[in-house]
Amino acid sequence: MLANLEVILSTVRHQLGNSVNAIKVTLDVLNQNFDVFNDGKKKDYLERGSQLLARQQLLIEAMKSYSRFDVREQGDIDVVAFWERIRVRALTRVEGTDIILEERANLTHGTLQGNLMALDTITANLLDNAVDAVEQEEEPRIELEAVTSGERFILTIRDNGRGIAASDLPRIRIPLFSTKPGKAGMGLSIAHKLLAKMGGGMTIESTQAQGTCVRISLRTT
Repeated sequence: MLANLEVILSTVRHQLGNSVNAIKVTLDVLNQNFDVFNDGKKKDYLERGSQLLARQQLLIEAMKSYSRFDVREQGDIDVVAFWERIRVRALTRVEGTDIILEERANLTHGTLQGNLMALDTITANLLDNAVDAVEQEEEPRIELEAVTSGERFILTIRDNGRGIAASDLPRIRIPLFSTKPGKAGMGLSIAHKLLAKMGGGMTIESTQAQGTCVRISLRTT
């Protein structure tokens, strides 16, 4: 817990610190040259400052989102219907791309315990991550697999994308940590939080230049 807190604080310090320093430099240059710059140059510096402030606002909104996503009510969700819901979402997500989607399921009839809105948030985020990971590959491929085993529903999303560095794997579920430029780094941390509240879990395995495998599990009855 303390190690995670240190990483979170370090990430916040890095993200906010960079933009604060950039704003300071921008305003200092504008202040020192205000009488020299023409109106167009002044406007350029003001727009630059606004863009940097927008980046800070994005970080603040990202932190708010962690609290906003929650599991308030849980109920029975048909396993087969839930798999069909994921399958349709995946087909829609890759429509119009060169991504090959492979899907298979080995399910027994039953129900899983959870909140459908929360599960939609989790699966949509994981599918987005997989699509982002393979979009630069020559033969992009995503595999979906759903099985029921014992009292668990297990969903696996596997891609052949660029993978995640071994040094980053321990940190990818920590809020605000991201290896993607322009991304807030909240998706996996929110997914982890929601799954934990539904008695579920998530494992992530990845090898650089080979791909990533994300597996989530939920209780079934």
